[in-house]
Amino acid sequence: MKKISLLPVLLALLFVSGCFSVFPKKQQPPPAYRNILPTQNNPATTESPAISKKEKALLKKAEKEKAKKEKLALQKNSKRKGWKEMLFFWWPKSKPAPPAATPLNPIASIYVVNGPGKFVVLDSPSSNQLQTGKVLNTMKNGVIESTLRVTDDRTPPFIVAEIVSGSPSRGDSVFIL
Repeated sequence: MKKISLLPVLLALLFVSGCFSVFPKKQQPPPAYRNILPTQNNPATTESPAISKKEKALLKKAEKEKAKKEKLALQKNSKRKGWKEMLFFWWPKSKPAPPAATPLNPIASIYVVNGPGKFVVLDSPSSNQLQTGKVLNTMKNGVIESTLRVTDDRTPPFIVAEIVSGSPSRGDSVFIL
């Protein structure tokens, strides 16, 4: 039995189906210029003389403007990177610095806690500046533990405050939030 090579058979099938041609197909001008350029199929253009130099220049100019608009549209729609981004892709991006946190300055510390009486005695160097009814918070290890309200009773540098919520302990820092 004879062996038949598949390559000539495939080429023959492609040639017959029209997918493959030895002779290149004649390119037609774009649809916008079919009415202007003389062709054998269009009787209106075959009678007209060749295009003048001014018309050719206008066509080239219009074509260039159209190409520029298409290029700009592609640039706007694409997510292409500039040469710096492509060249320095490995370089760490600079990130904006986070906003600086204002440090909490303690205004007092708890000197005595009276649990059954629901009040505390604060040791504060600025005892005269705290107004009656001012709400204060105690913090321990960065966590708010309790809420206090300043009363009228004061003997500098000590201030008495009632416990609104939480369970403060001796030595906790007191802040105004």
